[in-house]
Amino acid sequence: MDWLCPPFHVRLHELLERYHGEITAEIAVRYITPGTNSGNLMVAVYDLTHNQTYFAFGHQNPDGKKVDAYLRPFIKLDLNELFSHKLSV
Repeated sequence: MDWLCPPFHVRLHELLERYHGEITAEIAVRYITPGTNSGNLMVAVYDLTHNQTYFAFGHQNPDGKKVDAYLRPFIKLDLNELFSHKLSV
């Protein structure tokens, strides 16, 4: 997405203003990313406060229909849990 594209950054501004003071990773995943139609191949949202990450990937159905990443289910990873495991060598 071109960040200097007026329709995109105006819409992003509207959504950031609407959710100002309430933005969480979940709000970004549910409302902001889909509201801007941003993320056809991949979307990643990082919550550095809670050490969580959310991501979704675009997909092409067998019939050739493309489904943008922001319209698909997101996977949530708890980075504290993920990196708490010790490697056994």
